Amino acid sequence: VNGKNKMAEDIRVGDRVAHYQHDGLGVVKKLTSQGSAEVLFGLKLICVELKDLHSVDRLGKLQRNLRKQVLMLVQGCDYYSAHSLYHEQCASWWPKREYEANVSRAKESQVRRAKKEEARQLAAARDNLLSQVMALLDEANYDVADRFYKEHCTEWWSLAHYQIAVSHAKEKKAKKAAEEEARQLAAARDNLLSQV
Repeated sequence: VNGKNKMAEDIRVGDRVAHYQHDGLGVVKKLTSQGSAEVLFGLKLICVELKDLHSVDRLGKLQRNLRKQVLMLVQGCDYYSAHSLYHEQCASWWPKREYEANVSRAKESQVRRAKKEEARQLAAARDNLLSQVMALLDEANYDVADRFYKEHCTEWWSLAHYQIAVSHAKEKKAKKAAEEEARQLAAARDNLLSQV
């Protein structure tokens, strides 16, 4: 096939076309005598070589379905099956550079999604560890909280911030103890007053 687009000579003004370097479809606005076309992709008018375009309006139903199947496989990260289907049934009419650009975009998207998921899982794991430490501090189990912090949290939770959390927990515990002592004293006083 020599990487050439056999259908380039069939492209006309007004055709919806695909190009390997651009997402989505463009519309041919002008054909030039130098073997190129002015194509409107979204709001951008771009001059491209005809050999790098293929008209989706000129594709037959079978070709459109095959292209859709290949792109679904690519989007599903089944690159082996997509590659096989492309080479077996699409290479003669679908420019290789466009197919490869779709594969590259899908792989980049897959990497972005994987990084995002990894970051989400890491944040959830850290939230879980933080909750465990805070629960230990709330229970005034300071020695266990210290060991847990040192074993699991020092890479992402600074010692200064941890010490602030410990201080808050101790202040909260002291305040709660003072409130309980005041409640008990008030109850004892009320008990004594009721006996008088």
